[in-house]
Amino acid sequence: MTSVARDEFTQGLRRLADLIDQMPEIPVPAHAAIWFALPGFDLQTFAEMDLAEKALTAGGVPFEAGGATSTSRFVQINAGGVTYRFSHVATPPWDPTQDRQASVQAVTA
Repeated sequence: MTSVARDEFTQGLRRLADLIDQMPEIPVPAHAAIWFALPGFDLQTFAEMDLAEKALTAGGVPFEAGGATSTSRFVQINAGGVTYRFSHVATPPWDPTQDRQASVQAVTA
């Protein structure tokens, strides 16, 4: 995510929080969630997740992390009724024989 996109995202969250604070007529849920998958290449994306975990730990922020480190991972922060979770699923290695087998099965079926 570019720094501009990151700034726009956090500004949007602040504007939303300000609106909710200023207008008690706007209903709020008992619990809300922001979940998203990180794009990117596996090693690079998992390294970014490592950096996020280190920053949260250094900042004393409680979080959950899980998943198999080589295939999929998530990091989750729970803050005041809002869950913020990001994850990444590794792209399986491409096996050209699988494509060929699927094509042969489709033709012979």
